[in-house]
Amino acid sequence: MNSGNDPIQVSYKLTEKELREGLRKHGGVVVKILPVIGMVLIASGLSTLMQKPREYSSAGGPFLIGIFAFFLARAYTRPRQGGSRLLEEVKVTISDSGIESSNLVTTTRSTWDAYVRYVETENLFLVYYGSPLLLTLFPKRAFALQETDVFRGLLEHYLGSASKTYRKKITKKTLVFVIVVAIAVILLVVTNLMIRQREKSASVRFLEAADPLARMTFSEGK
Repeated sequence: MNSGNDPIQVSYKLTEKELREGLRKHGGVVVKILPVIGMVLIASGLSTLMQKPREYSSAGGPFLIGIFAFFLARAYTRPRQGGSRLLEEVKVTISDSGIESSNLVTTTRSTWDAYVRYVETENLFLVYYGSPLLLTLFPKRAFALQETDVFRGLLEHYLGSASKTYRKKITKKTLVFVIVVAIAVILLVVTNLMIRQREKSASVRFLEAADPLARMTFSEGK
């Protein structure tokens, strides 16, 4: 708690860099792994297309899915329509009673009971309210050094326990997601390789069968 009982008053305007950092952290490991999966699938599709330019069906699936995964991650870390509102100047008052914030349009006052958890990054505090999906970003540069420690103490006092519980839950969900996606990608790549290997073996068998037939026809011609 704020032992001095003095409210913290700050004003700030988020930069696009800070907003992107917050969105990346909010997306978690999913946002980090999607571009990797996308590049693997794109490489697999291009490899198939380079070896067999006419095999659009076998190359198109992995390529298109890879493009989708790659740009989905990029889109997730970009401000959506109305994101400019997030970059307006905000005035905030923080105390034991809660958080009051105002911009040119609205003023909101919330007690700590309205908030569900928080996350800290190198440059930001992400404070979630109402649900695990709604959040407010507080840049650390807006606080004086002592104010940063006081705000962190308030967050830990009121939201620390819930934040630790949520991190444990989300870690299990993320692990399951990563495993499922990794298995799907591996199966897709392996299936693609098996199809190409089967086609190659079929071509070799055809040539082996055609060669004796050609020799026989040549001998009969003589």
